[in-house]
Amino acid sequence: SETFLALGDYYALQKKNSEALQNYMRALNINETLVRATVQIGRMYKESRAFTESEEQLKEAITKDPNYGPAYREIAELYMQWALQMASEFDARSAQATQNYKKYIDLTDNSFESKLRYAQFLFYAKDYKTLQEVTSSLAASNPNDPKALVVSRLRGYSAFENKNYPQALEYMNDFFAKTGKDRILASDYLYLGKAQSQNKQDSLAVINLTKAVEMDSTNAE
Repeated sequence: SETFLALGDYYALQKKNSEALQNYMRALNINETLVRATVQIGRMYKESRAFTESEEQLKEAITKDPNYGPAYREIAELYMQWALQMASEFDARSAQATQNYKKYIDLTDNSFESKLRYAQFLFYAKDYKTLQEVTSSLAASNPNDPKALVVSRLRGYSAFENKNYPQALEYMNDFFAKTGKDRILASDYLYLGKAQSQNKQDSLAVINLTKAVEMDSTNAE
């Protein structure tokens, strides 16, 4: 069974999902308790946007071993992809995504990278209160990480959404001061402009809100 599992991983790395699936299934036929194989099958269904089938596989993996952390990571990624592609289910699926990613972190991986991904999930799910807590912790523990600028961005966004307008402006100004223009998003100009507006810097706000619209017309309102 371990040989077929290894072959499945080999083909999965090459994005040869049909060959990978065959080997994962062979591994499970020999040993149905191989949770990793079940998770990998669920992940491949997710990549094919077969959301229901992916959920079924990943829930099965969690039933087999409730302490197997990677299963929670994959089902969290599934739910977030599901949320972003089906607006009618966004609220429910994004909440499921954050819940399961937090479970993954608690069980398996408390690294900066994983907590940053969790922070991104919180932003998508509009849980700005928790986002502010998580990003503050990340900023304090890893100020020199290469991805610290993403943390600074999310701190600005969450401060604004939590109506901490002076703090939001401070974070966004700090983010812009440290970021190259090629890495600035339309949403960065949007939040900077909105923070400036709330802090009575109207002439600057107009400039940055205009840039936000020029980069992404969905910001026009």
